Amino acid sequence: MSSYIYDRTRPYLFDLRTDDRPFQHMCLLLLFNRPSLTQSIDIDYRPIAIDEFLRDLCYMLMGVSSQTFEWNEIHETFALKSDINVLGYTQATIERFSMRYIQAGNHFNVIKHYINRSSRNSETENEFCHSLRCYLRYIQKSIAIYDISKFSLVKFAAKIDPILCSL
Repeated sequence: MSSYIYDRTRPYLFDLRTDDRPFQHMCLLLLFNRPSLTQSIDIDYRPIAIDEFLRDLCYMLMGVSSQTFEWNEIHETFALKSDINVLGYTQATIERFSMRYIQAGNHFNVIKHYINRSSRNSETENEFCHSLRCYLRYIQKSIAIYDISKFSLVKFAAKIDPILCSL
């Protein structure tokens, strides 16, 4: 009869997700199962599903803060909240994916603020603001028509990027 010896070496999954702190902590907890370890680890994240993340991306593109993205009044930019962890993706992947959409959301907000604060002294400026308002409405309606609940990151980018290319 042969006996099986449990090997407590570093799991191979650590190599794939070296920058995913919450995942590493959970693996350590499962691997060593020490009560002192569970008490000393501060897991400070909120897991959300990919469809919630993509929904919040769409909200941000429409200029609305959400559970994932918030408007920073000081820097006048949207920011990904640091306590969010999208299930199945590393934090670095989500941050890289979000950057171009954050930039687009910032551009939308600049346009929206310009429209709302414009003095409209001339008819030309009034017509220009009307055109910008129509453009924003078109972009928002184009984003809203998709059922993003079944999208992956790649499919979301394939559907939304052509809409945003004019920005």
